[in-house]
Amino acid sequence: MFFPINYAMRKKNFQEAVLPYIEIAGEKHNAGLIIFDKDGTLLDFRQTWLKLFSRVIKSLMEKISLKPEASLKLEKILGMDLAAWHIDGSGPLAMGTSFEVNTLLSGCVYTEGIKWNESVSLVTQTIDEVLTGRVRAENLVSAPGAIELLKLAKQRGFAAALATNDDTEHAKEDMQAIGAAPYLDIIIGADSVANTKPAPDMIYHICSKLGIKPKNTIMIGDTLMDAIMGSNAGVKLNIGIAEIVPREELLGKADIVLNSLEEIS
Repeated sequence: MFFPINYAMRKKNFQEAVLPYIEIAGEKHNAGLIIFDKDGTLLDFRQTWLKLFSRVIKSLMEKISLKPEASLKLEKILGMDLAAWHIDGSGPLAMGTSFEVNTLLSGCVYTEGIKWNESVSLVTQTIDEVLTGRVRAENLVSAPGAIELLKLAKQRGFAAALATNDDTEHAKEDMQAIGAAPYLDIIIGADSVANTKPAPDMIYHICSKLGIKPKNTIMIGDTLMDAIMGSNAGVKLNIGIAEIVPREELLGKADIVLNSLEEIS
């Protein structure tokens, strides 16, 4: 008996079979590239940025002798609550660029009676003191399972990249500090593209450089902007990590929502 061969289906199955895979809840997902977000995905957001920005606020308070209530204003403008050790996953610190965060802090200092040019200078100086070099590096904490997943991805044959709204050089330094840099083929930040998240520019840029199409790409991030960026770019799979954004919010945008990278094998 003669059975017609579906060559298109056979080609599709072959292509998926030879692509590397990750496994989630017993299901394998084939792709050629994994793009990771940085903060909240490869870096533990709370343990890294709440500690660092608590130092930024403390330093600003000391420099300009602000009243104690000003500290709460600075926290609120960034979308953080140090007393509760909480970060708003939809706030500026979680979703904004470095420029946006600096501008918000400068505006808050300005409302305390400091001239605008002095406010900008004070914030810039303080950020440089706390968020660059040794102090930054010593306070970076990798997310649970991050380095292990990066190693596994490389062993399986994935290309791997990082896309963040932070500056590119800071991102490279951060990945070097936590030991992730050797496993990432490309690291880009907000200053590398015309339009930042949730525009698809970062994914298009990475895919173009690596010669891999978005439809063969997995996006992993912890905010709605990561998931929307993945959707806008047409990635094969959008994975959300529910660290600072509630699971129910991510479920509306991501294909799969996990509590940790440790759930990927």
